[in-house]
Amino acid sequence: TGYLKPQPCCSHCGEDFSHISADDGPAWLTLLVVGHAVVPLMIMLGRDATISPWLAIAILTLVTLVGVYFVLPRAKG
Repeated sequence: TGYLKPQPCCSHCGEDFSHISADDGPAWLTLLVVGHAVVPLMIMLGRDATISPWLAIAILTLVTLVGVYFVLPRAKG
């Protein structure tokens, strides 16, 4: 299975997952988890006058992409 393709069956017990439709659930869960990590960081970086705005944008982008990369496959099951 790839990054975006769901597992066809359970690797532990072999149960078939083909009848299950995830729809938008994994995207919502990923947004919820990653958003709760990124928004406080965004507020903290926004209040810090010593950091460049471009550096703050780069940090937030990196944290968001890494978070989505790790959370989305686990949310899909």
